[in-house]
Amino acid sequence: MPIGLWIIDPVAYEAPAQVDIKPNVMQPQWEGELLEQVKQEFIRRHTIIKGNTRPQMSYPFSGLLHCSVCGHRMVVSRVDHNGISYIYYICMSKHRRKRYPDIYPDCANKKPIPERVVKTFINNLLEQATQSNDITRLFGIEKPDNNTLRMQALKKELVELDADSARLREHLRKLSNHDAQYIIKDLDDINDQRTQKLAALARLEGEAQNVDRVVRMQNISFEELKKQKIADFWNMPPTYINQRLLSLFGNWRIYILNGKIDGRAQITG
Repeated sequence: MPIGLWIIDPVAYEAPAQVDIKPNVMQPQWEGELLEQVKQEFIRRHTIIKGNTRPQMSYPFSGLLHCSVCGHRMVVSRVDHNGISYIYYICMSKHRRKRYPDIYPDCANKKPIPERVVKTFINNLLEQATQSNDITRLFGIEKPDNNTLRMQALKKELVELDADSARLREHLRKLSNHDAQYIIKDLDDINDQRTQKLAALARLEGEAQNVDRVVRMQNISFEELKKQKIADFWNMPPTYINQRLLSLFGNWRIYILNGKIDGRAQITG
């Protein structure tokens, strides 16, 4: 490996004598407020695009169905009968336990649910939403009430810390080097508190922006749905149906128990 490049794997590559390898010294790519924004973007993508999104393997309800027993997602299982392929959804833990018994625990939710049952249930929900012209009644998404209050409190605390810092810096100019060390320590403490509060504020703002994005995508998908007949919607490609349903549902998911619809609930994270 040429000198000057990172030695990623000293086992696979023999480092030249001139290269000094220092392990575990790589600096983080993001810090502070930017780090929290990146985290929220990953959370947003996990929520909106949760499930298998590869076009060649997408099914209409990928990522929308969860097991009521263990909480894992329901995955597709095909059954061929008389030349016809039938699609079922089964708990991922139960489905993959045969291959990975050490990773996936056994699940009591053993009976798969036919895709047609899920389609009928979701079709009824879509008809209710379009007839009432209201998506929020079925899939309403609300911001946590305490987030706004907490953000206001953090902003107030940051203003107070900035005022304390300015006062200490003004006092610092009047002190000798011996006495200044105590003021400097106080300033360091203030900076540490400020960094922590800025990170917390960025996280809360990111969560609020995440909810806004979900609601915006939900409304856009709902307007598109109203422009077409629901029967035509089901004739669209599976990937299109899947992405539209994920946007319409927001952070709501359907829970399955013993081959039947158990209910709907909002997911977090």
